[in-house]
Amino acid sequence: MPNQAAIEGEARFLRAFYYYLLLDTFGGVPIATTTELKARGRATRDSTFRFIESELLAVRPNLPKQWGTRPCGGRRSAASRRAPSTRSWRTCI
Repeated sequence: MPNQAAIEGEARFLRAFYYYLLLDTFGGVPIATTTELKARGRATRDSTFRFIESELLAVRPNLPKQWGTRPCGGRRSAASRRAPSTRSWRTCI
């Protein structure tokens, strides 16, 4: 697949975004990084935040600068780098 890294980057970006919403709503949540069905303990707020931060930092190089000719097109791109860093979110925790 030609865009494999970009698609995985988008998926990981969305996973981090949804974990942030869960963190904001419930505090620490179980972190699942595999599709294996098993009981997982609840992570602390800090470890959940560190997971979100690591996901966002890991996908930065895999996102293209732009998708096609439209400025956004609804897909995550390197412009996401200009968004506030997750470090600034720490004030909310």
